[in-house]
Amino acid sequence: MNATRDRLTKSVDSAEVAYLTTHPASHVSLELIRQRVNAITLTKDKDKMKAWYTALSAPVKATVVGKQLSEQISTAFKLGPGNPSRDFTLNDTLGNPVTLSAYRGKYVLVDFWASWCMPCRAENPAVKKAYAKFKDKGFEVIGISLERPGDRKSWVGAIQKDDLPWIQTSPLTAEERDHVTKLYGITSIPMNFLIDPQGKIIATYLRGEELMTKLEEIL
Repeated sequence: MNATRDRLTKSVDSAEVAYLTTHPASHVSLELIRQRVNAITLTKDKDKMKAWYTALSAPVKATVVGKQLSEQISTAFKLGPGNPSRDFTLNDTLGNPVTLSAYRGKYVLVDFWASWCMPCRAENPAVKKAYAKFKDKGFEVIGISLERPGDRKSWVGAIQKDDLPWIQTSPLTAEERDHVTKLYGITSIPMNFLIDPQGKIIATYLRGEELMTKLEEIL
């Protein structure tokens, strides 16, 4: 059953890719690309996403969705490894401001998650394991929880339930949320950025044991 489903999925995907690469003036092609743009593809396949988008016709690129895709793909390149991180200030659970640049001199994982995001919550044990091992070796985590506007209760409840010991912030207004997600080009969560002591991004989208492996490599 699984093998049959996988074959059908690959067949559909191949057909869609064939369509979007041969119909650059179609809004369907734009939508097919939009559906493929997420944290994974903008980390591992951003060159492919850019090539597909670049091939679209000018009128399709000029649409609202086209412009949004252009910005998302462009931001992914600007926030890839080797590029400078983007500074921000958000409040922690006590209302105290937390500024990313204040942690220069440390390796910092900027971790986008949310209480309602089950894949994010499933990642927390791996981050906890890495934090416990490297917190005394110049490693810090700043969580950014993308909660529903004003939902402080769910945010704090998730922190307590998952027993998360690192710095936690959240943009609890729609305006703050829009700003920080645009700043880091967030299209889906979980998503994270590992930043070196000079403020430069050295890795993105580290899932599971990938974070531990990367930290063992550099620390």
